[in-house]
Amino acid sequence: MKRILGWTMCIIIGLLTFTTSAQTPITLHPTPEGVDPVDLKDKGTRMPPAPIMVVVDVEAGTVSGTSPLLDGIVRYEIWEADGSLCIADADNAAAAFRAVDDRHGTYMLRLRGNGYTLTGYIDL
Repeated sequence: MKRILGWTMCIIIGLLTFTTSAQTPITLHPTPEGVDPVDLKDKGTRMPPAPIMVVVDVEAGTVSGTSPLLDGIVRYEIWEADGSLCIADADNAAAAFRAVDDRHGTYMLRLRGNGYTLTGYIDL
């Protein structure tokens, strides 16, 4: 009886995992525009900025997280994974995700703010 209950719970947890997979956590890497974050010629070198964790919900068209940099995003871009071709460019996340609704695979997500870009990868 315990074995049946255990398998039932495993199946239920597995199904819940698949139904809640619309929200995808990804890591974005900030890059200041016009400045090489690693090599500052007159000030030495430093570590690149710390990555930012966000949650992307493609179906709802949202990108959420706790970083204040997310409040200043003005452009949402979706590129081929190698950065060779911009597939979608919009002023809000919902419009950008609608433009790639029929695509599947790994793509680069670039969120542009005033003076910085957040870059990460997402599976559609």
